[in-house]
Amino acid sequence: SHFDNGGWFDGKLEIQILRDGEWQSIEYGGDEYLGISWITNGNSVFTFTFDEVTAEGVRIYGKGGGSAGFVSVGELQIY
Repeated sequence: SHFDNGGWFDGKLEIQILRDGEWQSIEYGGDEYLGISWITNGNSVFTFTFDEVTAEGVRIYGKGGGSAGFVSVGELQIY
């Protein structure tokens, strides 16, 4: 769940991979996330798809929303 002062991403997201010690943005498809608000975006499910990669890590990168500026992710699955 989101909180009234943060917990969501504010704006468009990037999907990044860690390769050779550096984070790199990659192209992705699927659901578009534009960071709406805690009222309209709470407990939502988003699916992002991208080509198979070899990397040391994967992250969802973006600015934290709300007056407290943080992100709260209840569950993350990577296949």
